[in-house]
Amino acid sequence: MRLRAEAQRLYEEDKFQMSLSALMSAYVLKADPALLLNMGLTLIGLERAQEALERCQQFELRVPKRSEQESQLLALCKQNAQRLEAEASAKAKQAEEAKAKAAAASAASELAALRAAEKEKEQREISERPVYKRAWFWGVIGGIVAAGVIAGVTAGVVTSPAYRTPGDLEVFQVQLRF
Repeated sequence: MRLRAEAQRLYEEDKFQMSLSALMSAYVLKADPALLLNMGLTLIGLERAQEALERCQQFELRVPKRSEQESQLLALCKQNAQRLEAEASAKAKQAEEAKAKAAAASAASELAALRAAEKEKEQREISERPVYKRAWFWGVIGGIVAAGVIAGVTAGVVTSPAYRTPGDLEVFQVQLRF
């Protein structure tokens, strides 16, 4: 009886863990089913919904004929245990969603970092390339070669004996006989 009173006092002071210990000790000394209901209510205070529901169900099985107060406490215990389970489920779902969002954000930031690193590497490679590996260099070389070829062909044609202007042509006569 003394442990039960001590457990009640601790419960009212919101010292649920100590209250649960006192109730368990009292239950070991005397297996009173009412203590199971009190343990269930104390476990709700500790937010251990599954254990609370188990204790309330044990009480319900052992005490088929209950007083009005015991019936109300049993209903309260079950409702609160179910509410705590629903809250825990909602918190777990929110935590899962937050974890998924964090993973997505992390993946996105990693992808952005990879893209930035690739771009930086590309820029560095472009700036560190030797002259002969740059496009403008080969454009200039191609232009010089083309100009050289054109100049060479033009010079060759102009200085060629086969290239004559009409003033350079000599008049000659061809006589045909039959």
